[in-house]
Amino acid sequence: MTRVYSIARVACLMAMLTAAGVAGCAAPAYDETTDKSISTLQNDIDSELISLASLGERIERLRNRDDAASKKALADALSKASFDANSASYDKIDLDLTTVRLRIDAEPNASTENLDAALGSLRDNLFGEKSLRDTHSQEDVLHSAYVETEKQTLDQQLQALLAYEIVLKKGASSSKSAADGSQ
Repeated sequence: MTRVYSIARVACLMAMLTAAGVAGCAAPAYDETTDKSISTLQNDIDSELISLASLGERIERLRNRDDAASKKALADALSKASFDANSASYDKIDLDLTTVRLRIDAEPNASTENLDAALGSLRDNLFGEKSLRDTHSQEDVLHSAYVETEKQTLDQQLQALLAYEIVLKKGASSSKSAADGSQ
């Protein structure tokens, strides 16, 4: 089941993050470690979702076949797609998300409030009520169409975070260039 408000929420967060990146006198601080951590988080989420979607497609193809090899392949795919088989991936993603959030909260600045809100929304879509993890734990095996829809939503949220980091990075390099030029 896809949350109807997810795309609207993502669009709102993207606008908020972009506005925060260009608003105000002082540019928020860029942190390379946070940038890399967000990229790692994005990679871990996409890896899990691509795997789940692929398994879902394989399960759908094999469901109507009666030969022994197909039944064995189906059992294998169902086992690999199960919630229990993927719980370690959810734990890794949760750890990645917590690491990013702790890093951001450890050194508050003009950008952290916006990043915190975006990370909170991402956490809700991954681990909250009616989230990807919640749905997976209830259904045990996810349909590929559901996974693809969730991937689009999560990718939009991650793109907003990465775009904001790029804005911060450009701001940091512009500030450094201006400081170097005035000396």
